[in-house]
Amino acid sequence: MKFPFAKEAVKNLFSKPSTVPFPKIDVPAKKGYRGRLSYDPEKCTNCGLCIRVCSPSSITVKTKVSEDGDTEYITRSFDMTSCTFCQTCEDFCDTGAIHLTEDYHMAVTDPKDLIISGTKVRKKVFDYPEKGDACVYCTLCAKVCPNGAITVDRANKEWELDTEKCVQCGICVSKCPKKCLTM
Repeated sequence: MKFPFAKEAVKNLFSKPSTVPFPKIDVPAKKGYRGRLSYDPEKCTNCGLCIRVCSPSSITVKTKVSEDGDTEYITRSFDMTSCTFCQTCEDFCDTGAIHLTEDYHMAVTDPKDLIISGTKVRKKVFDYPEKGDACVYCTLCAKVCPNGAITVDRANKEWELDTEKCVQCGICVSKCPKKCLTM
């Protein structure tokens, strides 16, 4: 009977291991590694772009309004069990509320530990973007609106805002080249 790997097994018994003991030694991730997601709800404008670009639909939003109707509680949850770590949500987040860290320690016993969430408390405002006289109807505001709340008719020089769709994120105001949109 032959044992082709016996020599190799005996040699490995007396050599150092080729792996790093875990979790005794914390090895840093390579630069650019996309690991566990970090979410800062205070930076979030609730534009909804992250939800639109998330192909596995691992981002969910629940909104709760206070009894007096003046305050919104917007809870955004990120399910790391279905996330593909493509970084598209971070790329589309203009405010930097979403960031993929270099944390690769995601071995857990309870899947609920892989759900990252945060709640933004926002006073409900009823101020919507308004167009000023300097508008050249360039349609950029309509193009950057994540919810399609703005329509611009260049031929008739008309600008219209659908207040039902507008989440008051302010992206249109910040991207206006003539600075004629105000909240």
